[in-house]
Amino acid sequence: MHLHEEDPYSWLEDLDNPDTKEFIKRENKRTRDFLRDLSSKFRGRLEELYSARRIDNVAQTSSGLFMFVREGPERSIVRRFDDGEEEVLISSRDLPRDSVLTSEFWVSSNGNKLAYKLSLGGSDEGEVRIVDLDENKIVEKINGWLTRVIFLPDRCFYERVYVKEKTPDGIKPPTSRVVERVDGKEVVVFGEGVETSRFATIVPSTDGKYAMGWIGDWGSSEVHVGELKTPLESKKIYDGKGSQTSPIDVVDEEMYILSYEEGGFGKLVKVNLSTGKTENVLEENPKELGILKDVIIVDGTIFAHYEKDASSRLRKFKLDGSMVGEERFEGVGTITSMSTDGKTGVVVRETFSKPFELYNLNSYNKRLLMEETVGEDGDIEVLEEFIPSKDGTPVHIFYVKKKGQNPENVVAYVYGGFSYSITPRFNPFVISLLEEGHGYVVANVRGGNEYGESWHRDGMKENKQNVFNDYLAVVEEFKRRGYRVIGKGESNGGLVVAASVVQNPRAFDGALIGYPLLDLLKFYKFPVGESWISELGDPRNTEEKRFLEKYSPYHNIHPTEKYPPTLVYTGINDDRVHPSHALKFTAKLENYGNPVYLRVCMGSGHRDATYEARIDETSDLLAFIEKVFERR
Repeated sequence: MHLHEEDPYSWLEDLDNPDTKEFIKRENKRTRDFLRDLSSKFRGRLEELYSARRIDNVAQTSSGLFMFVREGPERSIVRRFDDGEEEVLISSRDLPRDSVLTSEFWVSSNGNKLAYKLSLGGSDEGEVRIVDLDENKIVEKINGWLTRVIFLPDRCFYERVYVKEKTPDGIKPPTSRVVERVDGKEVVVFGEGVETSRFATIVPSTDGKYAMGWIGDWGSSEVHVGELKTPLESKKIYDGKGSQTSPIDVVDEEMYILSYEEGGFGKLVKVNLSTGKTENVLEENPKELGILKDVIIVDGTIFAHYEKDASSRLRKFKLDGSMVGEERFEGVGTITSMSTDGKTGVVVRETFSKPFELYNLNSYNKRLLMEETVGEDGDIEVLEEFIPSKDGTPVHIFYVKKKGQNPENVVAYVYGGFSYSITPRFNPFVISLLEEGHGYVVANVRGGNEYGESWHRDGMKENKQNVFNDYLAVVEEFKRRGYRVIGKGESNGGLVVAASVVQNPRAFDGALIGYPLLDLLKFYKFPVGESWISELGDPRNTEEKRFLEKYSPYHNIHPTEKYPPTLVYTGINDDRVHPSHALKFTAKLENYGNPVYLRVCMGSGHRDATYEARIDETSDLLAFIEKVFERR
C-alpha cells in the first residue's frame, strides 16, 4: 500500500465488527497453536516469580503506612503500623472476578478515608470506591476514568479524565478536571477552561491547608496554589515557560516546586506565598548529581531523588539547599515510590533481582523496614556501557545476565518517548529469560528522560528518527558482536521496535511488539490519542505529517521485504492505545507473507491485567523467544 491509498485494513478499527471479531479469533488460535507446546514449560516458574511480594505504591499518614501489595494472585491495600504489624484493608479476593484492583489509591491525611480503583477488564476506565475506614463501609462509588481523589475533612474532590464527552464547562476531550459531586451533579473545582489535550489536577500540601494545582501537557505546565477548600480560586504561582514543572509541598508558607525549565535536568525552587519571591533551592547539577526526579520534605529535611545513568540516587539537603549527604544503596536500582506526611518519610526501591526494598526516612538516616529477594543474592550481573548512535551520540545500556554465563542470545528492550526513563526494575519475564541462558539489554535511547529534557526533546516530533537510530545502533552492535537479537517494546516502545524492524529488518532475529502505537496518521482519532500530539506531532498539519509518514511503521511495511518472526500482542480492553494498531499491522505483514503472529488478550487493557492473564502472556512471550532462538 502506498501512503496516499485508502487504508485497506481500516475495518479492523471497529472492534464490534463481526469480521474483526472473527479475525481476532482466527489469529489467536493460530498463535496458540504455534506456542502451545512451549508455553506450559514456563508457567510453574512464572507462578513462583509472580508470587514474590511487591510493593507498588505507598502513602504515609499519621495513622500508619498504606501500601499497595501484590503477592501471587492477590492484590491488596495494606496498612502497616509503626510496630511492623499489618492490616489488610482491601483484598482482590473479596472483589468481583472480572475486576482488577489497581495500584492507584488515595488516603486522607489522618488515615480514616481510603479511595481505591477497580479496572474492569484492564481498561483505564473503571470504578473508584471510597471507604470510611472507621466504620468499615463503602460510602461512595464513582464510575469513569479517575486519576486522583483528594480528601477534605468533610468532603472530597476527584480528578476525572474526559475521553468521550465534553467537560462540565464545555471543553471537548481529551482533558481533565478536578470536580466535586454536589446534589448528584459534578461541579468543576479546579481546571475550568483548560483546553483540549491539556490536563489539570491538584495535590494537597502535607499540612492539609493548600491545594497545589498543576495544568499542563507532555511539553509544558504551570503551577497554581490556593486554599484546599476552594481550589477554583487558586492563582498561578509559577510558569514552566514551555517546560515541565510540578508542585512538591508547602513548608512555612514557602511553596517548593520542581522545575525543568533550564537545561531540563531539574531544579528545586521555592516561592513565598505572601510576596511571590522566587528563590532557587537546588540548582541543576547534571554532571555530579544527574536528573532531579522527585522530592519529599521530611521534618525540615529535603530528600531528593536523582537519577544518574538511569539509576536512582537519594541525596539529603537542608531547606536552604546545603547538602547533608547521600543515602547509599547497593548496586543499580530504581526508587519507585516516595511519600511523607511531613514528619515521617518512606521510600520503595527495586532492582533487576529484588522485587522491593522498603525504607523509613528521617532527618538522620534511612532504615530498612523489609525487603524481598528472589534467587541467590548476587547471582545476576549488571554491566553498563555506552554505544555510539548514528550521529555519534553515546547511548547508555544495561546488559543483564546470569553471573558466569556468556549468552549467545539477547532480548533488547526499549521505550524511548514521553520523557519516561527506563531504569532497573524487577520483572519475572527478565528473571525467566536469564534462567534460560539468555541476556537482557535495556537501551536508554533519546525520547526518554534519562539525560534531561533535552534528551526527551531530541526524540520528539521531527526528532523521532533519533530514537530509532539510537535503538538500531544498540541492536546492530550486539549483532556485530555475534549475538542473536530479539527486539522488545511496549506502547511507545512497540512503536520504536516496529519502526526499527521496518527500517532495518536484517538487524533483528525476531520482534516482540506489545500494546503498540503503529499508525501515526490516525492515532489522534481514537480516545486519548489527541493528547499525544504535543509529543508526536499532528498528522493534520502538512509539515508534521511529512515526518510522521516517513516513520509510521504501519505505512512503511514494504510488500517485497522479508521481516523477521514477529509477535504482536495487545489487550482488547486497551482504551489508551487502540487495539486496531496491532490488528492492522499484523494483517498487513501477514498479507505480504511474513511470519507474524497476533495475540489479543480478551481480559486486559493497556496496563492492568489479572495475575492469570499476566502469567499467560509472559509464558507466550518466552515461548516465542525460544521458538525464534531455536531457529538456526
